[in-house]
Amino acid sequence: MKTKMFFFRVCLSLLFLSLWGCSKDNVVPNHLTYNGSDYPLNTGIIENYGSVRNVYNLDLTLYSSGISFNTVDSVPKGTGNIVYLEMYTSSKSLPTGTYTFDNNSTGNAGTFDVGLLGISFNIDSFSGTLVYISSGTVIVAKSGSTYEITINGKTSDNKTIDCYFKGSLTFYDYGIISDIEGNVYNIITIGTQMWMKENLKATKLNYGTNILLETNNTTWISLTNPAYCWYNNDATSYKNTYGALYNWYAVNTNKLCPIGWHIPSDYEWLTLIDFLGGENVAGGKLKETGNTHWTSPNTGATDEYGFTALPAGDRIGADGGFFNLNGYAIYWSSDESSPTQAVNRVMVVDGTNFRIGYDNKTAGFSVRCIKN
Repeated sequence: MKTKMFFFRVCLSLLFLSLWGCSKDNVVPNHLTYNGSDYPLNTGIIENYGSVRNVYNLDLTLYSSGISFNTVDSVPKGTGNIVYLEMYTSSKSLPTGTYTFDNNSTGNAGTFDVGLLGISFNIDSFSGTLVYISSGTVIVAKSGSTYEITINGKTSDNKTIDCYFKGSLTFYDYGIISDIEGNVYNIITIGTQMWMKENLKATKLNYGTNILLETNNTTWISLTNPAYCWYNNDATSYKNTYGALYNWYAVNTNKLCPIGWHIPSDYEWLTLIDFLGGENVAGGKLKETGNTHWTSPNTGATDEYGFTALPAGDRIGADGGFFNLNGYAIYWSSDESSPTQAVNRVMVVDGTNFRIGYDNKTAGFSVRCIKN
């Protein structure tokens, strides 16, 4: 019996050592193979640059020691090996799945359309081997916080690339902007313009000065200085969803949006409108869909580009009363039309247009900021 037990333990020990040895031998190191030669990769980052048509634009970069990133402006420096891919995804993180090369750059989720490969490349002097990745696939798997990325394809010089990376990826989110108070806004791209996805809710100018919060109707209509309010003077119910309502004097400070952003001129609103197909249809393409915030019928709402215009209503400049919640989305422009009036743009619940408006500077309307 003792002999059998001894033999059994020896067999178990040998089996364990055999399995451990196979597992260790089968660990695939991070590597980049180009034209049959292997090069090291050590680190990876993901950078989110916002969404276009509700598809996120992510940059995936894998690189070796010798290269570093300035995360303030996303500029790499140094010398080493680097693989860069511009990817389009269905969410802000990097979803798992297979991504295919899109030669037509349609920006569809599940594709990548720009790829670069650098071997012993000096970014500062732009010297060394640098070629385009012109075809192939990217397979992304994930377990917990560990990504497993496999890249197979061809380069612009018709050579084969085979890349494997397993490890954590540092995430940098450039698809958001914060105001001076820390309120966070998502960024979307429509045509050539970058917009905030949400209405502004700042209560300070971008250098820190408080904006007047005015709740009294009579005082509101007599103001000629910057002021804001919440719909029905109720921040608890309306601030987070609809943002603030500002008079045009706040707009005219040119300090209402975060630094690097501004209130759009009517020409910039028109640029957006023309890209969307004209005034008669632009409102429908910008309005949030459904009836969570817009009342029925919310005609023609498709929110095709993720602008998600919300019916925040307004505060009338004539008497200071609040009107049109769930029915109107009215946005200031930076243009004045007379000494007492300024230009705005209006969407309505029962139409698809995005018409121009001229109202008293004392009116309270929503604000969307556009990047400089």
